[in-house]
Amino acid sequence: TGFLNSGELYMRLRPREVTSNLVDGVSRSTSAGVTLAKLPPPEPSAAPRFINTDFIVPGHPEPVMLRYFDVVQQQRRLPVVFPFLRRNADELCFDGKPVSDEDLLAVVESNVVKQTPWKVFDMSGTGASLALPAILDQLASSHCLLSLDLSACRVGPVVEGLAAFLGCSICSTLRLNSVNCLAREWKVLLAGVRRSSVKFLELADCAIGAGDDGVPGYVAECMPTLVTLDVSYGHFSASGYRALARGGVEGGGIVSTTTLQRLDLCGCAGGFSRVQTKLVAEGPLAEGHGQVLVQYSGKPVAEFLEALSDNSSLQFLSLQSANLGYEEDQVMEDALQNHGSLEELDLSYNPHGGQGLRALFRLLCRPSCRVNICHVRQFRVVADDEQHLAPAKIYQFSSPTGSYRLWFSHPQHRALLRCLLRRADATAIGIERCFTSITAKDSEQPAKPVRQVPVVRSTRDGVDVWQVPLTGWVEFHFKLFEEWEATDGDGVISEWFHRRRLPCGLAAFTILLSMFRELETQEQIRAFCQALARDLQLRHAQVRLLVHETLRKRRCLPDKRLLTEIAYTLMPAMRTVDKLAVQDLVPRSVFNIVAALTTSLVFFNPKNPTGRYRLHLGNPADRAACERVFVLASWEKARSFACGIPDTSRFGDREVVRNMTFTDQSNRPRAVRFMPDWLPPYDCPVVFDFVAPFRMPVDRPAVPDVLLSRLVDMLQRSECTLFSKTLALRSVSSSLVVTAEQVGRLMLLDRATDGALVGRKVKLRKANLVQHNMQVQWEDVTWGAEVFVCLFNRCTDQPTLVSSAVLYNSRFLSEFDVRACVDRLGRLNTFSALEACSVRANLGHARHSMNLGIWEDWVLAKLFVTLGAIEEGENIVKARLTGVSHVYGDFSFIIPSNWFPDPPGAGRGCQPPFDWTPDHEYRPPPIISFEYVSVPSAINRKERIKLGVKLLAWQNGEAADDGT
Repeated sequence: TGFLNSGELYMRLRPREVTSNLVDGVSRSTSAGVTLAKLPPPEPSAAPRFINTDFIVPGHPEPVMLRYFDVVQQQRRLPVVFPFLRRNADELCFDGKPVSDEDLLAVVESNVVKQTPWKVFDMSGTGASLALPAILDQLASSHCLLSLDLSACRVGPVVEGLAAFLGCSICSTLRLNSVNCLAREWKVLLAGVRRSSVKFLELADCAIGAGDDGVPGYVAECMPTLVTLDVSYGHFSASGYRALARGGVEGGGIVSTTTLQRLDLCGCAGGFSRVQTKLVAEGPLAEGHGQVLVQYSGKPVAEFLEALSDNSSLQFLSLQSANLGYEEDQVMEDALQNHGSLEELDLSYNPHGGQGLRALFRLLCRPSCRVNICHVRQFRVVADDEQHLAPAKIYQFSSPTGSYRLWFSHPQHRALLRCLLRRADATAIGIERCFTSITAKDSEQPAKPVRQVPVVRSTRDGVDVWQVPLTGWVEFHFKLFEEWEATDGDGVISEWFHRRRLPCGLAAFTILLSMFRELETQEQIRAFCQALARDLQLRHAQVRLLVHETLRKRRCLPDKRLLTEIAYTLMPAMRTVDKLAVQDLVPRSVFNIVAALTTSLVFFNPKNPTGRYRLHLGNPADRAACERVFVLASWEKARSFACGIPDTSRFGDREVVRNMTFTDQSNRPRAVRFMPDWLPPYDCPVVFDFVAPFRMPVDRPAVPDVLLSRLVDMLQRSECTLFSKTLALRSVSSSLVVTAEQVGRLMLLDRATDGALVGRKVKLRKANLVQHNMQVQWEDVTWGAEVFVCLFNRCTDQPTLVSSAVLYNSRFLSEFDVRACVDRLGRLNTFSALEACSVRANLGHARHSMNLGIWEDWVLAKLFVTLGAIEEGENIVKARLTGVSHVYGDFSFIIPSNWFPDPPGAGRGCQPPFDWTPDHEYRPPPIISFEYVSVPSAINRKERIKLGVKLLAWQNGEAADDGT
């Protein structure tokens, strides 16, 4: 009684039978000759203190647990309570305290193990060795044991007895954590587990897989009979993970089990074992360099993750501290997106990086994914560009177009190929058109061009499965062809958002929000938000909630810097960004800086994108605006080709983006030709012009003069800068249909202030971004030039707009501004066919000079030749052609008759029309220059308008209405 009153022993007991059972047990023990002289006397007036009310469960039918403490071991008093244990306990737990073999043998000799109907027998941490055979013999006679814990015990010498015991018992839970056995001992023990009724097996910290001894294969053979398996903190090599995936000699593995629901691989990073494979690059991409040897050093866990696609029973998977990076996350995205039962993932303490988080977010947002709990606590941010991740290939989900070379021996390359196949198969065009220029090589055949990717397609449970070879490589060019159903720019952006980004529904956002709340450092929050904004569609309420959750993390916010970065990083993930939505997203203290950084995105008008764009691709808002402009460029190009309108592009390719320049890493501006689905691969400033090919039809009613007067009055009364007024006019320009006279009225608005546009220069110090000083510089351009470019496609009188009445009128624009408008919009779009012989309309020059190797100059030469053939008199005078004018000496070059209707050049050959054989040296395209003169009586205005409609795309809105 005194020992129990000492408080060192806690039991859950039946409240009504506590006193009687205790007295009965002590009296019988006393009668058996056990001395209690050293125990302190009980307190008669006090209540029984051995009863801990925290452990008493009212209404519980049976006692549950006995805990063995150091005092019991030191005073050798365990035999005192044996009679009591026989009647009142069914779970014995030594609480991880070391127990001597003398005490354990006393337990065996007292027959307490044999006579007590134990359900749980926990000897973890006792270090038992000699007493284990006798204990197992007595436990074998009890058919009530459900759980046996021998963690940290020396079970090596008794593995045969333990295997025999498991074979004849109903024990369903076996814990052997921190147990060290030889390979042959593991083989015997796990064979007994496979033949037993064990469903829950724990082998944590057992150094399984440290060598190629076949132990992981023995563990895999047990998987088909288990429900829970814990092999955390093992040292699985490539062969070990391969055995867990595909099974051992007698089968098993994750691919064949139908009962395994929980698998714990925490801390199984593979140690220092990595997959070493030499990848030999041949074929077209290696020409001129011989064979390129690439050493692939992969992580062994990737092959196991790839095998999860063949499993259908797993519900919980823990991969904490498993050294998972982007490659493994990409494999996991491919393998688990159609998994029908997995509900919880624990991926904490791994170096996911930004690219790895993107793969996980895409997995969680797919409708076929069943995961509803995911943990990424304390993930590490690593460098995740192409150079640091090589030879892994980054999967750009929103823009997958590009050339690929993939090795079939690389798990991440196989996963990427399957992802591209699914993307192509989901389109209406099909796989054949998306994959082009295919070259493949297997292990036996040399590299050769093939018509299709060497994969096998099958169906499992209604889902398409792509079986990829394990040897060889493949090269191809991948491009997603878009078939647009929208009729305006806003609809195109909505379709593109739906196809190139995954929508984040309520269920998926709940998971992401719980993951966001687990983050602790600023670096983790930045990487998390950047990954969210790259591939997902977010709603305004979701972005607002993430910003407010950041406000609650006070320990992560020493200043306003992080909050500002999160706001302008997540805004591009919204399909539409309202101009007043920024005020609702962020606090007033950071509103100004966020509004300045997101100006290009907030004021972007997809229904009238014509204008000059000065963007810094290090700013997520500017990069999002650039992506939207490029999408509209592809749509406008396809639309103009389908409608057959005249091509007014610079190079004859119907591209609507021109004058593209970006600053490279050496801070030098580089002029590049626009290519669809392309962005500079690093953060840099970029400048380009966008010119929509469609104009307003003549019969479209213009805005009433009363409304225009009110608009002009509001702009004049406003105290905003001209830059802000320009943004406001651009944002509403799609709702305006104006005449040439109304454009002139708006261009005169700056006469009240008489100043150039004030550029914006925003500086924001950011940690862990390439550009610490992000700024956008604007050159001095007047209000009139900006208004003219903005409303160029909204005018119903194109011939008057590009004539000396508006464009070439010094009242509205200076010569510098006129040249700026011609450079932005293009020579064909700003040429006045009605004033072909005017010096003012030719920027003050009497001679017209045209490079016949450039499309827009060639079209202009064609217009002059056609017009000269129609109008009476000698119109083209003082002509000169480079390379051939010396034949005529001082005389003018005479344009031959075969130049009508199509002169040479612009891809049609630049050879002179007479007998002249050039040498084989390179010669630049010929340049023709001349003066065009015409008397007023010979001017045919009707034919000039026809040529303007045919060659200069005047008033082509009748061919394709923009739906405004």
